[in-house]
Amino acid sequence: MIVQEARLRVMQRPFLFLFLSVAIITSFPLRQGLNPWGNTPWLHGVPPAPSNKAQQHMEEPVHPSFWNVIENRRSIRSFAPQPVTDDQIQHILRAIKTCPTAGDLQAYKVVVVRDPQNRQRLASACLGQQQVANAPVALVFVKVPSRSSARYQSRGTDLYAGQDATIAATYGMLAAHALGLGTCWIGAFTDAAVAQVVGCRAGEAPVAVLPIGVPAKQPRPTPRLDDTQLFFSESL
Repeated sequence: MIVQEARLRVMQRPFLFLFLSVAIITSFPLRQGLNPWGNTPWLHGVPPAPSNKAQQHMEEPVHPSFWNVIENRRSIRSFAPQPVTDDQIQHILRAIKTCPTAGDLQAYKVVVVRDPQNRQRLASACLGQQQVANAPVALVFVKVPSRSSARYQSRGTDLYAGQDATIAATYGMLAAHALGLGTCWIGAFTDAAVAQVVGCRAGEAPVAVLPIGVPAKQPRPTPRLDDTQLFFSESL
């Protein structure tokens, strides 16, 4: 009797009935770890495709788990001759676009360098590191202080913009590994030379160069410092 009265009260309130119906429908995929608005798992998939029709039809790759990605990633300096596809680049850029930034101001730009001559120029600017030229594609991450300084003044110029570009590069590096590709983070370069290759505007500066390709070999893990040298509680 009590249950029937409760049902009747819900039916007499159409907005409440609609809300409860939607909640019940969406709760099942949530409990299964799925996105109720699509068929891509939240934990192992990539963000929903943007509205661009070409990107909407990209085939979704199968991703390893997050822990496998971070534990198995290595710096790759030797690349196989296989190309990096447009779809793979788009997936990496989509992942980068989800990265957090200071004030959500996204004070970075990413330049995709595929032309062999430009990659060779970029390798020269990176102090002769030929993995930049040998990889089929390189991403150059550029900080854009003007986007951050408008709100944060010198703090945005001196710190936040560089952090934004660094976080974006980290997302790109891990996304590439999740796609079965290899990368090598490069920070040793002549700023002015890299800026000239990718056409940085006044005030902009490169932060990282990320050559990307199919690994020719998988290096072994390198030693890590002991936890006691890295992690501290409350203070150093």
